Amino acid sequence: LLDLMMPEMTGIQAIKRLRAMAETRQIPIIALTADNSPQAEAEARFAGCDLLLLKPWKTTELLRFIEQLLALRQMED
Repeated sequence: LLDLMMPEMTGIQAIKRLRAMAETRQIPIIALTADNSPQAEAEARFAGCDLLLLKPWKTTELLRFIEQLLALRQMED
């Protein structure tokens, strides 16, 4: 889980760094944001996040997203 608005660096910068390193390239990333604009989603997906969850979010939504990511990973294996 990665918030897109962080104090030291943006979530977009963090996603790009994670995707650039071999050790973390394949880790699924769910980005969290309060910005529901199409531009914010496009930027997060372009940076490499797997799913975007809008704030405020519900635990059931987060669990559904995690299940989706796990199902996708199992199909890749």
